[in-house]
Amino acid sequence: MKHFWQEAEDLCRVAAGSDLAGAGCYVIDAADLPAGTDFAACKARAFTAGNLSRTMEAWLTACGRWTGPGFCTIVQRSEFPTYNAACAIALHELAHHLGYLALANQVELAHRWGVAVESPAAAWSAAFAPIAAPVVPWEGHGLAFIRASLHIAFRARVLHSWLGIEALRVAGPSYGLSTCFEYADAIGDERTERAAEPITTILATEPPAEFTDLFNRDVAAFHAATETEGV
Repeated sequence: MKHFWQEAEDLCRVAAGSDLAGAGCYVIDAADLPAGTDFAACKARAFTAGNLSRTMEAWLTACGRWTGPGFCTIVQRSEFPTYNAACAIALHELAHHLGYLALANQVELAHRWGVAVESPAAAWSAAFAPIAAPVVPWEGHGLAFIRASLHIAFRARVLHSWLGIEALRVAGPSYGLSTCFEYADAIGDERTERAAEPITTILATEPPAEFTDLFNRDVAAFHAATETEGV
């Protein structure tokens, strides 16, 4: 039987396809890290950052797992009720990573055309800062993240038919948004029609109008409810 991290890495590679071609892919069980590792101070049950693979390079090399920089996530496997749930949360983190890559590509293009765009480095380094309460419940898990997650879940089902979008913990009341199923309906046929494209390429294009409209309605409803509560 494969280790948790091997199964999760296989899932991530299948889902990411060419977006991880030639790149490393590392899912680390926090329980495997040496005693005293700083991850214990992190409140998240799983996290990633754009430069996390480099941060973990020495440890991954010592374990014989290093193949080069790429996607890396640390998961507290023991915090999840099932093996499958822990694998699915690795895909949740992959959605963040592909968002980072899409943002980096857009920044590079913008710089090439002389347009001033803030570098994503600040957003990446923020992953190592103490976790603060989000300004809005969907912070970091908005339109691009939901879109990436929908494509990831769809592609990962090739390897595991049990995997549904709900397993990735996307959208829903905990984020102040409509359910993941409503977002899946709103994105329409994009997942099948663009299945051969890299997810980062898809994220760099305009989402389907119905998908964007649903998110905008959710945001408006949240702020309207918040303003009412403050009266």
